[in-house]
Amino acid sequence: MSVVRTIVAVDLGKDQDHAAIGAIERTHRELDVLRFLERPPLKTAYTILARRIIAVATNPLLGDDVDMVIDATGLGSPVVDVIREELFGEHTLAMSVDAAREVAQREKRRVLPRLVPIVIGSGLHPTVDALGYQHVPKSVLVSAMQVAVQNETIKAAEGLAHAKQLEGELRAFREKMTKAGNRQYAAEKERDHDDLVMMLIIGEWWSRRFPRPAPLDPDGLAENEAERLKSAFMARLQREKARANRDDRRQPHKVRARGLR
Repeated sequence: MSVVRTIVAVDLGKDQDHAAIGAIERTHRELDVLRFLERPPLKTAYTILARRIIAVATNPLLGDDVDMVIDATGLGSPVVDVIREELFGEHTLAMSVDAAREVAQREKRRVLPRLVPIVIGSGLHPTVDALGYQHVPKSVLVSAMQVAVQNETIKAAEGLAHAKQLEGELRAFREKMTKAGNRQYAAEKERDHDDLVMMLIIGEWWSRRFPRPAPLDPDGLAENEAERLKSAFMARLQREKARANRDDRRQPHKVRARGLR
């Protein structure tokens, strides 16, 4: 399977929840593969978390096409600020995340990961603010994940760390109705964790926003290459034929010229 993009998705846990860092590979096929999963210790300092996220996203094994999709809701905002300062520079903090990345890439002369901060809220439709922060209703995030699970277009890599915990969180994740009639999406019991599943939900929502490139078809590529070579050969024959015709037209004039002398 050819990887077309890697999404480093991050859920920043609260006091009772771990943070979760995952790397999701998007392939040419309708399939996303959760290739890496990490759960930093509880109450890890924001600066340490930020540097760890950067280290994962800039790992050369992930390639150059990497998106860091990070939950910037509430206490997640300071972590995003640290990441922006570390990765793009303090002087870019007033810019949008995309503009800051462009400036930093020119200064550092290398490709940097995209930064996609997500603020989870209510409402019906996602919006983007002037700084490039994505404001997304939780119901929209969850819907993207439900589609991926139902269609079996997301899977965990063999031997993935914390895979069993993730599976348990997925089973325990529920839609609830509050007394006010509002929908909530969270672990079934308050003592249960949902950091891993929220990381996956964030990453899958971002992944599903982009059309996948057409898959590479070896048979089709071979057929196209054969057609190209055939066209080039025919064009060469036409040029040689035209050149021969021009030479034939010139030849009689040269003979007559020699005869006049």
